[in-house]
Amino acid sequence: MSLSLELNEELLQNAVAVQLIKGDLGDKVARELAMMQAEVVTYNRTDAAKLLNISRDTLWKYENSKQIIFDPDGRISLLALVEFRRALKENVDEVEITRKTKPEGKRSLKNSRF
Repeated sequence: MSLSLELNEELLQNAVAVQLIKGDLGDKVARELAMMQAEVVTYNRTDAAKLLNISRDTLWKYENSKQIIFDPDGRISLLALVEFRRALKENVDEVEITRKTKPEGKRSLKNSRF
C-alpha cells in the first residue's frame, strides 16, 4: 500500500513557520538548518579574516599553529569559522592581544587660509 499526499507549498511553509516558533523542536530545526547552510558557505583567507575581524597576519599565525585549518583550495566553511571563533572565546585568557599605539598629537590644517 502506498500513500500519496499533495500539499500546497504555501500551506506547508506556513505550517513549518508556525512550528519553528514553538518550543524546543523549533529551536532544534532552526539550529540544524543553520548548520546545513553554514557547511555550504565557504570563504577564502581574506574574507575569513574580515569576517573574524582580524588581520591576515593574525589569521596566518592561527593557521600555522593549527588552530584553524583551510581546505587545500584555500577555502573554509562558515561552520568551521564559527567553531574556531567559539574556541577562541573559550581560550581568551591564553590569547595575548597586541595593538599598535597611535601617537598623541594635535591635528593641524596644512595650508589653511583661516
